[in-house]
Amino acid sequence: MVAVRDPANQRWLLADPTNRRIISNDWSPNDKTFYGDRYWIGYCGPLDNYPAHTPDELKDFYAKTLKSVPPDFWNQHIFKLSFKVDPSLMAGNGSYLNPNIPKLTQNQDDMLAKFHIQPEKEIAVLLVKGGDDANGR
Repeated sequence: MVAVRDPANQRWLLADPTNRRIISNDWSPNDKTFYGDRYWIGYCGPLDNYPAHTPDELKDFYAKTLKSVPPDFWNQHIFKLSFKVDPSLMAGNGSYLNPNIPKLTQNQDDMLAKFHIQPEKEIAVLLVKGGDDANGR
């Protein structure tokens, strides 16, 4: 996203140049979110003060921006996925047909713990064996 001040009316425009879209016609540098709280803004001022000039500096800037997001925001906007495995994904010996299934829950739990996120909402996900045609539901 890019923030640009319209010299005609002094309003800030927030744009997504990769999609050729105006996100907001009246954005404020004091705003922390846009799109109904789906994005967090790491605003650092005019271009001449921009803190990132190399890939590593940009990575550091993104990390600092993510660390600035309050825990309550994460808890409200990150969902915990509750996986249930359909019998179609079980082998005759009781093992999973896909050996990565146990990692789904473990990786999610590890990530949530690492960032101290305690989601307020949980979404049930039923894992079902698909066909060999790369289609699913």
